[in-house]
Amino acid sequence: MSDQQWLVLRTQEIIAKSEEISGRDAVKAALRERFAGNFDQLLDFAATATNVLRKLKNSTYNLPADPTLFDVPQTIAVNTDEGPLFVTGDQRELGHVRSWAHDGLQHHSAQRYRFSRVVKDLKQLDDRPDELAWDEVRHELTSGEGSPDAE
Repeated sequence: MSDQQWLVLRTQEIIAKSEEISGRDAVKAALRERFAGNFDQLLDFAATATNVLRKLKNSTYNLPADPTLFDVPQTIAVNTDEGPLFVTGDQRELGHVRSWAHDGLQHHSAQRYRFSRVVKDLKQLDDRPDELAWDEVRHELTSGEGSPDAE
């Protein structure tokens, strides 16, 4: 298991045991536990683990296939000026859930927009066989050769 995977899992455990904790505090607790004063190892790790909070927050936006209002995850993330605040179980308030749902919708909307752009770009290649090497086709797309306007 990579150090980043360990940090995500250990931070999730700390969050799950807390009633309400900021993402930063949960990560700091995990790091304090892992590196216990070894500053050089902590710096090495910090240089590679810059997106752990974002991964943790985004993981709360994954809902079951047929979600209902009662399928709000046990732990949700609420954006604050200091980063995500993770709120669990009975500590969740209506405002927390509203904020989390709004942020989750924005997250998934952005992902949907990005994928729709890829699908639109790939439409230009509908007449090409599926077995073509992606690197070759990608070159055509980026150079404009695959574009109908290039002719």
